[in-house]
Amino acid sequence: MEKNPQDRAIYDATRIRLQEVSLSYNIPQSLISKLSIRSANISLVGNNLWFRSLNTPKYTHVDFDRTPFGTGNGAGFEFLGGPSARRYGVNLRLTF
Repeated sequence: MEKNPQDRAIYDATRIRLQEVSLSYNIPQSLISKLSIRSANISLVGNNLWFRSLNTPKYTHVDFDRTPFGTGNGAGFEFLGGPSARRYGVNLRLTF
């Protein structure tokens, strides 16, 4: 039986992902009382920080959450859909 050449681009979609991390700090009232601010909070946020596709070749870097099909029906197919971009952010929330 002859194999289809595209069979080499079909993988197990099992993966581990660190999707989102958030670290928040409430600034003490003693530091902000002279600024007429009731409360202040600062947060550091990160998205798509790390992932590992467990059953794919070492340098494939396939991310099964990104599929060219637009639905979940394409899980397991690798069409050069690399990992989602890492994003970092800072939030400052002030209450007057």
